[in-house]
Amino acid sequence: MGNWHKSEMGIVMAGPFTVSKVMPATYPHRRGRVAKCIALLALAIVVLAALVVLIIWLVLEPSKPSFTLENVHVSNLSLSNRRINATFVLGLEIKNYNKRISVVYDSIDISVWYDYQTIALGSISGYIQPRHNTTKLQAVAVADSMPVKAQAWNDLRQQRSKHHEFNDVEVRLMSEIHFKIRRWKSRRYYLKASCWINALPLGPSESIDTTDCDVHI
Repeated sequence: MGNWHKSEMGIVMAGPFTVSKVMPATYPHRRGRVAKCIALLALAIVVLAALVVLIIWLVLEPSKPSFTLENVHVSNLSLSNRRINATFVLGLEIKNYNKRISVVYDSIDISVWYDYQTIALGSISGYIQPRHNTTKLQAVAVADSMPVKAQAWNDLRQQRSKHHEFNDVEVRLMSEIHFKIRRWKSRRYYLKASCWINALPLGPSESIDTTDCDVHI
């Protein structure tokens, strides 16, 4: 019998005869290339989608809403034991200047501040403000035995007795919002509006001058 030997290509030689034997082939370089192509394709789709959203966003030119504090009435006011009780009734005007974009408010948290401390809290339920719309809302912030620091307490009592008003009061409005175009909705943004009142009359029949609020998103 002849000598048998095996070559690198999987061919077995036996004398004058040649027997081919199929060896299992592996192509790691080909699998890596396919995986790389899939990853690049997915990245291209993500980048393309982001570019489309960006172009739409720039074309529509979205603008932030504006907040105006039209009136504030104070009732049920009492100051005792360095605590304040009061009801602040707020009249708000919110404008959405966007001609093609609605604004979705999850909810609007309201706080009344004096001397860097909260003295009243309230909220407005979430709603969708249509495009190019002006909405007028009324909200209530309540001071329910809210503690007041010593210096602020003395200032509040003095301003009430001498001028029947509180000076330098801030109303803050905070909300998580989305911009909406038909069925598409943007990511979440945080909106904060700050409304400063130089002199807040302390009476249910008295109110402030209309005050524009500083809005940040």
